Amino acid sequence: INLNSNASLPAKVKVLAQSGLDSLRVSLNSAQEIYYTSYYRPSNYRYEDVELSIKIMKDAGKFVSLNYFILPGFTDSVTEFDALSRLIERCSPDLIQLRNLNMDPLWYLRCISFPGEAQTMGIRAWRDALHKSFPSLGFGYFNPYLQ
Repeated sequence: INLNSNASLPAKVKVLAQSGLDSLRVSLNSAQEIYYTSYYRPSNYRYEDVELSIKIMKDAGKFVSLNYFILPGFTDSVTEFDALSRLIERCSPDLIQLRNLNMDPLWYLRCISFPGEAQTMGIRAWRDALHKSFPSLGFGYFNPYLQ
C-alpha cells in the first residue's frame, strides 16, 4: 500500500505505518524550509513535520520516496544540493522521483523569493554528485513494485 502525501501529520503516518502502509511518497519542491514554506504555504504543520514523517516511516522499516520537483537553476544550486544532501543524511529516503516542475519558472522563482544569482552545478552533475554521495539512493519516475 502506497500513500502519496505532503507528510504533514507525523502521528497519522505512524498509525498508518503500524497498520500496514508499505510506502510513502512525499512531495517536495525544496529541502530548504524557507523555499518549501514559500511554495506550499503549510497550514497547521511545519517543514519539520514532513521530515519527521519520513523518519517515522524509515524507523518502521518502510519505503520512502521523495517526489522531488526539478527546476534547473534552483534544484541544482549549491545551496539546494547541500540542503538535500543533509535531508538524505537525516532521513535516509530510498528513492528520489525526479519530477519536472510544470509551471512558469519565473513565477515560481518569484513565488519562493529565490535570489537571481545562484551558483549551480547543472542537473547531470547534481544527479551524479548525489549518486556518488549516496550510492544506495535510487532515482526514478514511478513508484517501484515492492515485494
